[in-house]
Amino acid sequence: MVNNNEMPIVAYCAREQLTRSNCHGPVIRRFFVVECNENGKGGLVINGKGFTFGPRQCYVLLPGDTVTQMSDAKQPRGGIYCILDAPMLAQYFKAAGITSENPFIPERLFPQVQQWLTKMLADFNSRDAGAPLRQAGNIYGLLGALLQEKPATRTDAISKAIGIMDTDYSEPLSVEELSRTLGLERTYFSSLFKEKTGYSPYRYLTALRIKKACLLLAETDLSVAEVAELVGLDARNFARLFKKEIGKTPLEYKKAPRESRISEKRLDPPNL
Repeated sequence: MVNNNEMPIVAYCAREQLTRSNCHGPVIRRFFVVECNENGKGGLVINGKGFTFGPRQCYVLLPGDTVTQMSDAKQPRGGIYCILDAPMLAQYFKAAGITSENPFIPERLFPQVQQWLTKMLADFNSRDAGAPLRQAGNIYGLLGALLQEKPATRTDAISKAIGIMDTDYSEPLSVEELSRTLGLERTYFSSLFKEKTGYSPYRYLTALRIKKACLLLAETDLSVAEVAELVGLDARNFARLFKKEIGKTPLEYKKAPRESRISEKRLDPPNL
């Protein structure tokens, strides 16, 4: 039965630990499902679009979406899920940046989401007069955690991603890690990044690393292998990536007269 009151309710809440590969759906629900995946891996298909998730990731399934949920065969998923109902929930999840295209809650909020869902689970079977009020309080606590940080604008999110790349380019960054840091689904993040910069995140990071490599090759006596390591690139692929970007091998670039070297400005980040 659909809840027609303003006060949000927990329609169902449970902990599950799958022991094998599992596929549920496609289904269309009338309620909101908040899932906290504590361990294992799985996947989602929402309105025909696929997503993957791993440990310490949380997501929200919205009413009216066609959803299939899957569990990895080798590392089955497990965690807490709660089914919530109230007309007012849609506006709050939307304000928190959670949509059918980006269903994931920022990973940094995992401890708080886990805490509130654990409280919902503990109170779910209570029958005392105060249980509905405590459950409503738990839901408001969850929403408060999601809204405690104003969601970044699309431009802010990409600017932050570029800032992380500029600072940590020598580290083993991945598109997956960047998207999680920003609280965006990977495919959505990649599409948004290319829309704003003209590059895929991987292409942009590689170009940035090559730019830094150009400086090191030109201004230091470091070997090609040492330069590759310092800019975060695998030495086995460095020469190939460098030549693809610059048109010369690292050694050719290092030995070339300064005036014949490529202008580094072609690799400068775009203005956002």
